[in-house]
Amino acid sequence: MREFSWQEFLKSLERVLRGEIDVTELRKGRGRPIGGIGIAPSPRQPEAVEISNEESDFYTIVDVLANDRLGLLHDLTRVIAEHGYEVYISKAGKVLDQVSDTFYLKDAEGLKISDEGAIDALRRDLLAAMRSGEASAAAAV
Repeated sequence: MREFSWQEFLKSLERVLRGEIDVTELRKGRGRPIGGIGIAPSPRQPEAVEISNEESDFYTIVDVLANDRLGLLHDLTRVIAEHGYEVYISKAGKVLDQVSDTFYLKDAEGLKISDEGAIDALRRDLLAAMRSGEASAAAAV
């Protein structure tokens, strides 16, 4: 069973690298929650995104608290990239089905994100990505 899963992964990776399929499309049918079959998930917690320019002289720090699911990190980093920001450092922690991801970001000029409107838009879109994925994961169960 494990060998089959590894082979399936390699075939999927090859298709992505050849441009035959997008990662988001590949992942759509696999949006089940983390934990496994027959394991009761922990109670769902509210999602949160905190963005700070006060904690670092060099980076805008984004702290994300979310319910873990397959593809969560992909969705979060896709949103960050779509906003034109680069992740310089990433830290992740997990307790049961809850994750805490911290991203140290800079804009395209290598600076902290200073525009409050841009910060609000990033927060809004990260929360939307977490919530849309939650709905997909719940539908897949």
